[in-house]
Amino acid sequence: ADPAPGNNTAAAPVTVAALSDLALAQSAAPNPALAGRSLTYTLVITNFGPSAASGVTLTDDLPTAATFVSVHPSQGICSGLASLTCDLGSIAAGGVASVTVVVDVDPLLRGSLSNSAAVAAATVDPDSGNNAATLVTSIRAESDLSVTIVDLPDPVDAGGNLTYRVTVAGSGPADATNVTLTDALPGGANLVSAVPGKGSCSGATTVTCNLGTIASGGSVNIDITVQVSSSASGALTNTVAVTGSVADGNLSNNSATAVTAVTNAAPARHELYLPVVLKVTLPPMTELSVFNDNTGGDVTFTVIEASVSCVVPNNTTQFCGAFPAGTYTVQVESTCGTGTFQKTYEAGKQTTRVFCTQRRESAQIR
Repeated sequence: ADPAPGNNTAAAPVTVAALSDLALAQSAAPNPALAGRSLTYTLVITNFGPSAASGVTLTDDLPTAATFVSVHPSQGICSGLASLTCDLGSIAAGGVASVTVVVDVDPLLRGSLSNSAAVAAATVDPDSGNNAATLVTSIRAESDLSVTIVDLPDPVDAGGNLTYRVTVAGSGPADATNVTLTDALPGGANLVSAVPGKGSCSGATTVTCNLGTIASGGSVNIDITVQVSSSASGALTNTVAVTGSVADGNLSNNSATAVTAVTNAAPARHELYLPVVLKVTLPPMTELSVFNDNTGGDVTFTVIEASVSCVVPNNTTQFCGAFPAGTYTVQVESTCGTGTFQKTYEAGKQTTRVFCTQRRESAQIR
């Protein structure tokens, strides 16, 4: 028998704390990142349990050399610019939440960029060693160099001068340094001069121009003048190329080619011929007709002292007028030239033939 059964039971209150092991990991893309371009951080929070994590908060103090662009959490909301705070709410045991942050890297930055972030929760975390993460991203400078070439004149006469206007441009985002233009001149082209807008050029058969630094958005013109060999024919093909010390992510525009046609003869010159068929007839008057022998357009024929003038359509014969036989000043206008001549017309019916021909010599009118 128990004379005091009141002390036969006992109760002890125990506080049970929920445990949630949060872990933070982050990655960056691209890696290495490019100075002056966008960089995306992805921060992933994993709850290894055993309980759900409540009141989860992510903080991210962005690097000073990075400018905030945007933030996108998979749940909850984020605020701040240089220093971000994201209230992510609850993450179930075994659950994952993520935050994507986009920044612009300083175009002058070289070396690396370090981003540190940390995660915390209202729930007890038995392992705080994995609640923070620091990511170091290598930074690479990049400048997109490009080159264009224009040939003047085109076509060019054999023996004449030809000028290549070469333009080298840098579209960034970083400045291009130690920029070099190379032009291996085509055969049949002898260097006359190479004049850069900045820097210096050297060489004869291969022209090398050291242009120094080209700022992002800047450009330099180089005028390379050559004399075409008098024996050259066909076409001259000239290819120029540009390089620099800063990495170039677009090599497709680092060379350019100009193809120039070469003419081997002097341009055609027009001559105007006016053969006169003279017939001695009576009465002592000249009856003049003009034959336009396919000059390609109208002919205006004027006998100045006689005040006789006519317009003769292409490939036709037309009576122009009658006047006393004698020597007159004749003026002819046609598609192949304009000329003034002294002509003697005898009495009777006369026909003057006007036609065009071509010569390779200097222009003459007969």
